[in-house]
Amino acid sequence: MSYYRRFIYLICASGLALSISSCQKKPEPQEVALEFMHAIQESNFERAKEYATKESQSVILLYSIFDGKRNENEREKIKNAKLEVVNQKEDGDKATVTILNSSVSSRKRCCW
Repeated sequence: MSYYRRFIYLICASGLALSISSCQKKPEPQEVALEFMHAIQESNFERAKEYATKESQSVILLYSIFDGKRNENEREKIKNAKLEVVNQKEDGDKATVTILNSSVSSRKRCCW
């Protein structure tokens, strides 16, 4: 009887652990894209790198150099810009999100 109880206990514990770990919600692509863009707006390039691919991290470094040369008015304009997700396309584990940035009145695409 003790092996039977151990076996049942092991199965219940495994099921509980599996159900708890599967409850964690994966962020939606538009959430990730907006978090990335908000980090860029706030000139928080370290946080932006957390959302970026390895290839785009070097571009963020370059962008941070240019950001350091902006005057305060330009930074305020970027910081106060409204961001709007206008399109999202998912293809397997990759997604393309198109964001309208009111400060430049053009569309920016973020891909992950």
